[in-house]
Amino acid sequence: MTTPRWFVPLISTVAALAVAVAATLIGMQFAPAPSAQTQSVLVLEPVSLGADGKPITDGDPATLDTSFSNGTTEIVTPGAGNAGDIGAAAQARIAALDASDGDPASARQAVADSPEGSTPADPCAPEDGSSPEDCPEGLHSAIFADTAPEPLRVFPRADPPSGIQGSGGVVACPTRALPAGSLTFGVATTTPSTVTLRYWPANDPAAERTVTIPGDPAAEAAWNAEVARSGVYPEHSDMFQHCTTLAGLRANTVYESSSAAVDTLLRVSSEVPLEFDSRGAPTRPPMQIIPLTSSVVYVAVPTTRMGDLPWLRGWVVPEGHRADCSSFDSSTAVRRVQDEHVVEVSASSIAAANYQPAYDRRVVDVFSVPEGSTIVFCARWYDSTGPSWSRDLPRDQVSASVVSPDLYSPVVTVTGLSLVRAADARSISLSASTQFGVECGQGAYLPEADAAPSTPLTVNTLLCAPGRSDSVLYAPLGSGGNIVVTSRIGQGDSVVTNSTVLPLGRYGCLGSCPAPPTLTFQVLLPNVTVGRGMCGSSFGESCTPPTSEVALGTATLTVTWEQGSTNGQREWQVGVPAYQVPVAIAPDYPQLDTNQAITPSLSSDGFVGAVDIPIRTDRHASFRASIEGDCFIGNAPAPATGATVNLASGGQGANVHISGLCPGATYFVSVELTDSARHRAIYSYREPSPRQWRSASFRVPQNEINYTVTVQLSSISTDRQPWGTFGADVTMGGAGANEVHARFPADTCFTRDELSTTGQASGTVPQERVVHLSVYARVVTEGLYQGVNRDATCSWGDQVDDVLNLESDISYADLLRGVTFAQNLRPSWAGDASFTPSFRATITVHGSRA
Repeated sequence: MTTPRWFVPLISTVAALAVAVAATLIGMQFAPAPSAQTQSVLVLEPVSLGADGKPITDGDPATLDTSFSNGTTEIVTPGAGNAGDIGAAAQARIAALDASDGDPASARQAVADSPEGSTPADPCAPEDGSSPEDCPEGLHSAIFADTAPEPLRVFPRADPPSGIQGSGGVVACPTRALPAGSLTFGVATTTPSTVTLRYWPANDPAAERTVTIPGDPAAEAAWNAEVARSGVYPEHSDMFQHCTTLAGLRANTVYESSSAAVDTLLRVSSEVPLEFDSRGAPTRPPMQIIPLTSSVVYVAVPTTRMGDLPWLRGWVVPEGHRADCSSFDSSTAVRRVQDEHVVEVSASSIAAANYQPAYDRRVVDVFSVPEGSTIVFCARWYDSTGPSWSRDLPRDQVSASVVSPDLYSPVVTVTGLSLVRAADARSISLSASTQFGVECGQGAYLPEADAAPSTPLTVNTLLCAPGRSDSVLYAPLGSGGNIVVTSRIGQGDSVVTNSTVLPLGRYGCLGSCPAPPTLTFQVLLPNVTVGRGMCGSSFGESCTPPTSEVALGTATLTVTWEQGSTNGQREWQVGVPAYQVPVAIAPDYPQLDTNQAITPSLSSDGFVGAVDIPIRTDRHASFRASIEGDCFIGNAPAPATGATVNLASGGQGANVHISGLCPGATYFVSVELTDSARHRAIYSYREPSPRQWRSASFRVPQNEINYTVTVQLSSISTDRQPWGTFGADVTMGGAGANEVHARFPADTCFTRDELSTTGQASGTVPQERVVHLSVYARVVTEGLYQGVNRDATCSWGDQVDDVLNLESDISYADLLRGVTFAQNLRPSWAGDASFTPSFRATITVHGSRA
């Protein structure tokens, strides 16, 4: 029998008697297998095309029918990628774009000149368009070649350079001396075209003029000759130049213009606006949106160092909604796939593009977007230092919309297993990842139950599919290309892994096209070690049985295709940036700036609190400011009334000062405003938004005092020296929250050899005019009289007798000077009176400002 080379043979050798080799895979636990970041794997061909296609078989039960391998390719090790991996080619483009001067034309050139990077190659679909060799007949014919011309794009430039175009070597027109009121205007296009330019003074649209700028006939002829020779349209060819002179321009005038082109293929470009100054004055650089892959875009927003960075968001525009910033908080926001970063722009690049020098950096985000959708990207600048009534209103914003191309995303499903060895339930792991190493599904653990060999199993387990977020279909990053399928099984203490590439990239298509065919692949599972006979010449002889490596079996994978939103677009459509400052609609009631902070304070001696209430309003208004709380020094203050005045810093406002507050107490402020039209509004901590003033609830600060309490217990007995174990509790402060407790060590001891013992406690209490001190001490003697050393006598007995219980109020002044209390004590313990000692307790308290 001749086995076709697109079948990988696997001969199942069954031994009559296997010694010391288990025939069943038992108890497999999976763990990540160590691997390099990249590895070389086989590229497989499908065994059938179409939903009704029957898998090819050679009819030999001794071989496993598997997909033909047409070569190997280098891949990112499955699982080694992360959610932000978008491939080497796209990452190289990001680096090139970050390094460009921010001009749209030079950004386009940066993308064209960036390295291609590496993605899994497809040996049966050569990138150079040549015929594949040694591939199964009929398979390579399914390759969808892309011979469409490059999209028609237009890049205008005024010379002297100014406006939203810049230079970057893309637009190149002869430089020559021109009379006053004239300048050179150039337009570069991606294909041979004729350009129509309209321009007018920004303040006089009625003075519009129209100019037709033809292309270079020689450049067009060369391009046509290349198409005829190669049969394909050139990609990233040199830009086609269109130059003219605009005469009769008004002096010191800002002009607006619109450039559009019709190329030799009769395609019409969108109109590209350009603002330029007849003086060549610098203008604002534009927002950039550059597609990196079929589902990933690069968005850069020029900004200044003044104020905060812009908030940049993107979202899918639902049908019937406007493609602008009006839905900035939309729930259909697209996802960032990499951390936002800021790119510094050199002064020389800014000068070369004639941009305003203040725009010396760009905020950059990389987004994943759903296919076949309209997406708006909007950047907003907010003034975090402005009044509260404008904090949610951007001081500036720019937006642009894009339309992503239609894309079919693959859905990979495990539909069958064929085993040549028995396998436990869930002992085989299968997973799928994109060409960038990013997993695109939950994976599968098969078979669902213990399985015997030679029995085909029908399963239906999803491996890889697009995900949905807010009803929007998102393909996994890189899913427009090839898919890597990895199978794992446990072998002893290790995990055996097998990865292969499914070349799905060749079957996908963009735009309005039929759904790609259903594909079926037969993938080998990893090899396992099995015994293949006996060893030794007689029984009892020690030896190692022979083994061999065989594949556990095959998995059948079925690939279908899913498409989300449909717009028929074959390529990206990128809109023109729109600049607009939203206009605030003020309410009919007076507004208080709730960003202002209420500031409490203390008197120099620390015993009287006060508060300053800043009142800032959006219009002239009378006010009534009141305060409530549980503690005031004297009578509660009456509400403060008055009217706002013009402030030197701008706007309307007034300041209210309230004193007589207690240190450490909490208060609530309420401000009632009434404007000239008798519209009224109340602002306080308890009011609902937007009239809630969080700063209107505050606590007056309170100073603290450090204290030290020393308690000394000494013998004044005349009959014999005392012994005992002494402990004390100290409480400083007042009743409730200001109490601070301290305890002496539990085993502060004195014995026959000691006349006294001392304990000390320290802490911090809030400053009060009077501080309360409580000291409780006790002596324990039961069972101590037999002791002859410290170890024996420093144990608590069973009987406790109070020897000290002191309660005293100490003034703030006495606390700082220090105060001493003394008391003689004679406890009445049971037992021989001759053992009853007398004591003198001395308590010293001293404080200092914290």
